[in-house]
Amino acid sequence: MEGKQWNAQVAKDSRDWAFIVVLLVLCWPIGLLMLLRKSNVDRSATFKGGGVAGVMGWILTILGLFGMLGSRFEVATMITSAGLLTGGILLIVKSKQMNAKAKKYRLYISIVVNEGETSIDRIAQSAGMDADEVQIALQEMLDRGFFHGHINQKTRELVLAKSGVEAKDVGNIQFAVVRCENCGADNKVALGHVQRCAYCRSLIRTNADGSLVSGR
Repeated sequence: MEGKQWNAQVAKDSRDWAFIVVLLVLCWPIGLLMLLRKSNVDRSATFKGGGVAGVMGWILTILGLFGMLGSRFEVATMITSAGLLTGGILLIVKSKQMNAKAKKYRLYISIVVNEGETSIDRIAQSAGMDADEVQIALQEMLDRGFFHGHINQKTRELVLAKSGVEAKDVGNIQFAVVRCENCGADNKVALGHVQRCAYCRSLIRTNADGSLVSGR
């Protein structure tokens, strides 16, 4: 996936988010459903959806408040403003929930992928959380494809399949470990090429010197 494909994918991603933003403004209930759907289907959106929801939530809240203040008790204006205010508040609340989940996911990815810890009890200790809560979250991440493997209930270990981080240099292709800007996972990628993060599926593009090219 090089050059034109990279640009096409970034453009598509931008259009998807723009479409959701427009829906949130014109009809926030449908926009919220689309936002939740994208965050559940697209793993990379898990770490972006909360930010979008928060920004749009404050915009709708402010518009709703201004509308209420300037309504002069006109019924139609007050109903519209109340709808915007309600949508804004719900989006702000939802954004906090989404951001909290994204923060936990990043933490688990950091502990499991970057630090190499697979013991559920030690992951919980590092995260400062209850072990049962961590196990539920890790199973959810397994179900959604962030991790590939299974949980060994007897040993309370997260058993992971081999990933792309174990790739070796081949011929003229050199590899380097690069941290995904989206989920924070270390990926071993071919320098000067485009790959997807093995965990959140975000695009990772590097220059020949190993520096990241931002884009998605």
